[in-house]
Amino acid sequence: MTKVKIGSARINEFGQISGGRPGDQTGKECEIEDGYIHPDGWVIIRAKSAGARKKIAQDMVYICSNDLIGYDQPRDESLLNVAKRFDYDCSRVDQVCDCDCAKAVRVCVLYAGIDCPTFYTGNEIEILQKTGAFEVFRDEKYCHDMDNWMVGDILCTPVKGHTVVVVSTEGDNMFGFEFYCDTRQAGEYRTNGTVNIRQFGGTDSKIMGIAPNNATLKADGIICHENALDKDWLHIRYYDLTGFVSENLITKL
Repeated sequence: MTKVKIGSARINEFGQISGGRPGDQTGKECEIEDGYIHPDGWVIIRAKSAGARKKIAQDMVYICSNDLIGYDQPRDESLLNVAKRFDYDCSRVDQVCDCDCAKAVRVCVLYAGIDCPTFYTGNEIEILQKTGAFEVFRDEKYCHDMDNWMVGDILCTPVKGHTVVVVSTEGDNMFGFEFYCDTRQAGEYRTNGTVNIRQFGGTDSKIMGIAPNNATLKADGIICHENALDKDWLHIRYYDLTGFVSENLITKL
């Protein structure tokens, strides 16, 4: 597991930018993955406010954890239209919709309380810099060295291409949690009693719903690791509910 994790809207279920079904059909259309240096390099777009960086990272985790949100460029505004009803909190998105990488980042920025017009990767750096809420770093120290990335940093290619959000780094894990994907932990689980399904990892997180004893939950392999207790929370789906459940409360089938 690398020390940096990034989240983004990536590609549809056919490996294409259009033509798929709404929502995340594979669990990987919007995904948290290991950090990497893009072949074109990255430009770092960093919110000046630590609180804004935290919310940008948080909402990207929500996008990647909500299987109602998929990838499709022709429908890339549909996430925005749905999320607006919930003040852009993508954990609350309750119907299938889509975005592309830039529109996902814009929703995260709006969730952080930073107003900005629509953008694509070709003008994203300019648009976000003009808000006055971001600093932009282009030098080698930041753009080609993950050790200098911060949670909530927006990474964008210097030319039209791709954009992602840093959701965890070594020593800078959001809320004391870090996120990663482990396909070995994907699959069906049985509850060991009545279980709270939470919006996020940790017992302080909002309860989104309850699954009864002996219920079958489906985990997608997204893990929220609670550092203080060295405990994993698995991202699951139970009927129309999605959220995180403590590993101690479920058994893999």
